[in-house]
Amino acid sequence: MQIGYNSLIRKYLYIILGIVGYSLKSHDAIAQSIGTANTTPSISFIENKGQWDSSIYFKSKNAHLDILLKKNAIAYFLLNANELSTANKHFHDKTEGIDTVHGHFINLSICNANNKAKPSPVGEANNYYYNYFIGNKAEKWRSHVKSYSKIIYNNIYNGIDLLINSQAKSALKFDWIVKPDGNPSNIVLDYQGATKYKIEYNELYVYHTLGYFKEKQPFAYQIIKGQRILVPVAYAIKNNKICFEVEAYNKDYDLIIDPDLVFSSYSGSTEDNFGFTATYDSKGNLYAGGITTGGNGGTYPVTPGAFQNLFSGGNLEEPINLACDITISKYSTDGKQLLYATYLGGENNESPHSLVVDAADNLVILGTTKSGDFPTSDSAYSKTLKGGSDILLSKLSEDGTQLLGSSLIGGTGNDGLNSQGTNLHKFYADDFKGDVIIDKSNNIIVASCSRSSDFPITTNIFGGSVTPNFLKGVVFK
Repeated sequence: MQIGYNSLIRKYLYIILGIVGYSLKSHDAIAQSIGTANTTPSISFIENKGQWDSSIYFKSKNAHLDILLKKNAIAYFLLNANELSTANKHFHDKTEGIDTVHGHFINLSICNANNKAKPSPVGEANNYYYNYFIGNKAEKWRSHVKSYSKIIYNNIYNGIDLLINSQAKSALKFDWIVKPDGNPSNIVLDYQGATKYKIEYNELYVYHTLGYFKEKQPFAYQIIKGQRILVPVAYAIKNNKICFEVEAYNKDYDLIIDPDLVFSSYSGSTEDNFGFTATYDSKGNLYAGGITTGGNGGTYPVTPGAFQNLFSGGNLEEPINLACDITISKYSTDGKQLLYATYLGGENNESPHSLVVDAADNLVILGTTKSGDFPTSDSAYSKTLKGGSDILLSKLSEDGTQLLGSSLIGGTGNDGLNSQGTNLHKFYADDFKGDVIIDKSNNIIVASCSRSSDFPITTNIFGGSVTPNFLKGVVFK
C-alpha cells in the first residue's frame, strides 16, 4: 500500500495548521481535535460513533500506527516511520521531500471465535474527548467521542475473555482470561498479511514488508488462595497459525495468559554494574544477577540482613577487565519493591551465568570465580580453587539472608569460561555460557565448559576426559 502526498499542498497545509496549532502527524489528524487539554495515555481506544466504517468498534492511533478493534479481529495499519517523518517536514524545495509513504496492513483474525463477541469498554471513559468534523455534511460530524483505557471481548471463546489495554507507549497488552469451563487450546490467531512468523527464545516475531513486530514471551498464572501460581506456557505455530501450549494447571480456577508482563528499574548502584542473568519464582518475583565493582568507594544497594553486604574485591583482568563481585537482587512481581539485594564474592573476580529457583523458592546460582576465598559451605563438594577459574554453584535462602550451600567445581585449568579464540565465541559476553536447572527431585543439573584435563568425572561416562588446552562441554548433577 502507498500513501501519496502532494508536496506543494503539504507545504501550504503546514502553514495553515501551524497557525491553529495542529501538526500533520497522521493521515487523518486534520479531522481530529482533542476536546480538553488533559494529557492522553500512551494508547487509548476511541469509540466509533459513526465517524469511521461500521466494521470498526474502537480505534487507537499514534504517528505511524492505527489499531482497529473489530468483531473477532484486530487490525494493524502501519506506516514507514522514517518516510512519514520526512514527509511531515516543511521543505522549501520539493526535491528535498518525498511524495510516497509506504504502509502495511495486518489483520489479526481470532479464528473460530464466537460470532456474537464484540469489543466493549471496561470502566469509566477517559477524562477527555474527541471531535470529528469530516466533510461538509453536518450529519456526519461527531462530537464528544469518548475513549477508554481498557477494552474486553467477553466470551470470545466459550469460557474465555480477551482483555486489551496499554502497558507502555505504543504497546498493546493482551490478557487471555481462561475460566474453569474454557480451553486455552481453542485460542488460534492468524496474522493475515504477515510475510512470515518466527519463534525465538519463546518470543513471537511477526514479519511484514516494513520490518517486524514482536510479541514478548507469554506468562501464565493462576491466583489460588491469594498466591500467584505460575503455569508454564509457550507459543506454537500450527498450520501457519499461532496458538499457546499450556502445561497442566488447576481447572478449578481462572488461568491468565499474559504475553507481556514487564517492568523496568534501575539497580541503584553508585558504581558500574552490569546485568548477566535473571529468573523468577513461583510467586512471580524477579531475581536479577549481575556484577558490580566497588573499588572507588561505590556501593550496591544491599538490604539489611543480606548474606554479604560488602564488596570483597577483584582484579582488572580478562575477560571482564573489571574488579567485580556477583550481585543478586530480588524484586516484587510489579517491580515496586526490592525484596533483598546482596553481594556474593571473594578477593578476586566472580560472574553469574544462570539462575533458577528450587521447589522452595531458594535461589540457585551458577557462575565462575577466580577467588581462593569464595564463600563455600561446610558440606561443599570442593572448597578449594583448583585453577585459574572454577565453576561456582551456590544456593541462597528465599529471603537472601543465608547461604544454604556453596561449592567450587573444577580442575587445574580454566573452568566455566568460554574464552575468546574458540569457535563458540561469537559475540560480546559469550565468555559466560552455562545453564542450571532443577529436576523433579530438587537435584541441581549444570551444563558448562572446561579446559581442565583433570576436571572431576565419574566412571563409565559418555564423553571421556578433557584434552589438554582444548575446550570441552561438561554436564554434572
